[in-house]
Amino acid sequence: MQGKKNRFYFLNRLEKTKFAVHSYEIKKAKYDK
Repeated sequence: MQGKKNRFYFLNRLEKTKFAVHSYEIKKAKYDK
């Protein structure tokens, strides 16, 4: 149970990180123009 919970937490954090990086790159692209 604990391992499953940890994996879910890790995947959730990974998604948030990817989303943050994606948002950052969109902002960067806007300012680079």
